[in-house]
Amino acid sequence: MNKQDIELQERWFEIYTSEISYCKSLKILDQIVLNTFKKNLKIQDFNLVLITNLKEIISLSEQMIVALNERINNFLLIENLFDIMKEIISTERFQKVYIDYAGEKSTQKENYDNLRKNNKKFDYLMNKLNYNPILEGKDIQIYFIAPIQRLSRYKLLTDAILNILPKDSAYTEDGKSLSNLINKILKKANRKAAETLNFSEAVKLLLLLKFQNNEIKLHQLFQNRELLFHSDLLSVKSVFMSKKEEIHNSLKRNKNNDSQIQQFSIYHVILLTDLLFICKKEENQGGSFFYKVIQKAEKSRVQLEMCEWEESNDDQSCQDNRETDIASKLFLLIFTILRDNSNRRGINRMLNTKYMFACTKSEGEIWMKNFENDCPVFALESDE
Repeated sequence: MNKQDIELQERWFEIYTSEISYCKSLKILDQIVLNTFKKNLKIQDFNLVLITNLKEIISLSEQMIVALNERINNFLLIENLFDIMKEIISTERFQKVYIDYAGEKSTQKENYDNLRKNNKKFDYLMNKLNYNPILEGKDIQIYFIAPIQRLSRYKLLTDAILNILPKDSAYTEDGKSLSNLINKILKKANRKAAETLNFSEAVKLLLLLKFQNNEIKLHQLFQNRELLFHSDLLSVKSVFMSKKEEIHNSLKRNKNNDSQIQQFSIYHVILLTDLLFICKKEENQGGSFFYKVIQKAEKSRVQLEMCEWEESNDDQSCQDNRETDIASKLFLLIFTILRDNSNRRGINRMLNTKYMFACTKSEGEIWMKNFENDCPVFALESDE
């Protein structure tokens, strides 16, 4: 055997040995880590960090090990393992399990960190568990990300073998097909993780909404909708007479600061796939807060404009170029809530509702981007 043949055998064998190590980590996660969670957490807290399909992932790994072991034991030299990997990875079961895991994992870490922060006993147990020799000096979260890392590792191992396979190898096409398949699964897993994070953020935010007369049930908001963007915005109606440099500085500071709330009128604007909410932040008696919805509109009935904020300056202010420079960095976001979808002149146009907010250029551009394909186009009215 030449040097290249030896390296190729090592690469093939690494698929097998790394799968054994991976399966061992999954069992530590299941039998040691999650069992510790289960014994020391209330059921509702345990469900926040539970990985529901972990046993299925272990089963798939064991299936892979059995198939690889049989091939390796039956042949003196390993010629191909791509077919075994592809047979298992291409199944609907494998792809669903790993994609679902990516979704659960995206919120699991945040839940785990919050539990450690708010539960001193649990935090103590986790610190103690991290020193357990069974964990081999690895942090607990390393075990939770193992399945996601394994998907990437499958691709790395496959590509490494493709790089040293002889050009005339009969297994090159199998390897390329496997690499492309894993890449597609990784993209789906990343998309699922992003969707889950978005949904989690949306749920937390929408649960804070309070509607007048309970006109919308919260469960209705979660149907086929995505959270596109939300942020605090300063109402121009309340701060129009203030110096612009004061407003500009307020945009840099924490808008949730109590003194800021007293000085400026801050609205929280929320954009879903098809709905816009303009809200006022208010406090409950217990000190917690909620968002009182003062305006709800279908996104298709919202026109958004952005412009640099200009106002007339007296002679004294015109002499101060620095003040002008500061003011030029402020922009206006103008939300026009249309009375209806028509483009009729006269009283209907007059009854449209406008909300004007001060913002930075970067924040305004984000809002505009979320409306760029949806804002209605209006023809300019003639003065005749």
